[in-house]
Amino acid sequence: MKSDVFSILQIDDYRNKEDTVIDRTINGQCSRCGGCCTDILPMNYIEIDRIQRYVKQHHIQPIEHIHDPNTIDLLCPFLDQKSHSCIIYDVRPRICRDFICSLGKEDIAKLRDDGASKSMRGHVLGDMEYYSRLRQFYFACMLLGGDNHNIN
Repeated sequence: MKSDVFSILQIDDYRNKEDTVIDRTINGQCSRCGGCCTDILPMNYIEIDRIQRYVKQHHIQPIEHIHDPNTIDLLCPFLDQKSHSCIIYDVRPRICRDFICSLGKEDIAKLRDDGASKSMRGHVLGDMEYYSRLRQFYFACMLLGGDNHNIN
């Protein structure tokens, strides 16, 4: 893959956001901004299986947020940005049920310990081309001094 696919700016943006959680709640309640709705989440295989069955049963199509082939869409493919809603809300992973951006770093770390980071597009939807690009992006971040989280 061409090295220009992942610009330094994109990698720096990803790396800097990894450990920064901005409290966007309103009076302690979720503001539905979508800021936490990412493609990469700590999930276990029971959750993945439940989501896959739900998506198939309800004929849900993933949402493409970015249509630039030189950019990786790191938003959750089940986030409807127009309505600010989750199209798999009934079966969303535990991290999505329990996370709120007003949590402290320690509480967020406990939620992350629930499972290894998985990709909604790669693991749930089986988009192996996307998953391959994501892993290349991840390793490019690591080469530039990124975090130590692992994408399985």
